[in-house]
Amino acid sequence: MRLAVLLAALAAPAAAQPPLTLGAATYVRAPKGWQAAWFACDPIGANDLIVAGEPRKARVTLWRMKRDASLPWKGDFTLGRADPGAGQIYFALSAKGRERGNIHGINPGMADPNPRLPSISSVTLDNHRTQCRMADGAILLAMTTKRSLIVSRERGGLVYRAFEPGKTTPAIRLARGEAVPAGNGIAYRFTNKGYDYRLVAGHGTAGGTLTVTRGGKVELTEPFVAYSMAR
Repeated sequence: MRLAVLLAALAAPAAAQPPLTLGAATYVRAPKGWQAAWFACDPIGANDLIVAGEPRKARVTLWRMKRDASLPWKGDFTLGRADPGAGQIYFALSAKGRERGNIHGINPGMADPNPRLPSISSVTLDNHRTQCRMADGAILLAMTTKRSLIVSRERGGLVYRAFEPGKTTPAIRLARGEAVPAGNGIAYRFTNKGYDYRLVAGHGTAGGTLTVTRGGKVELTEPFVAYSMAR
């Protein structure tokens, strides 16, 4: 199957998409296996991830998630209506009649002229604000136990960046990547000094993995804990 045909298939609209997803798909490795989510917040300046389940009837579940995929905290909230203003969108979070915080999004196109992933910039709970990692042109944002990964479409082609948890400066940056079909998902491939970097993002229950090889020998394999992929 040609890549264009696969992309067209993945782009088929889903019913009742959560707000600000921009057609992207987010998946999280929960204790009972992979499941769809609204978004995964990869925190700046912190280690634990925050994952929001798909909203249902103005209710949403948030998990604070360790990078080993364990779930030390889970909370159910009432999700308020979108409160837009000056390019910003807030969704209030309340529980048992008390406001507990908010989810802060950015109007698509305000920061990134061609956004493809959920435009959620922060999550605030009980006066603690967690800033979420965002990147212009990003088409894949993935988290493993040891690092955060971004593939973006920029002038000149695909670019790969890997970050240590919580950091804003990439530990590695590779350009001139390629995208190829991989089962029911997409594989992004980059090369550097004899090393081959391959990020496979599956659609649905397939999950995703970062694999680094050299001369055909596997040097590193890291399964994704959570990821968002453009469709």
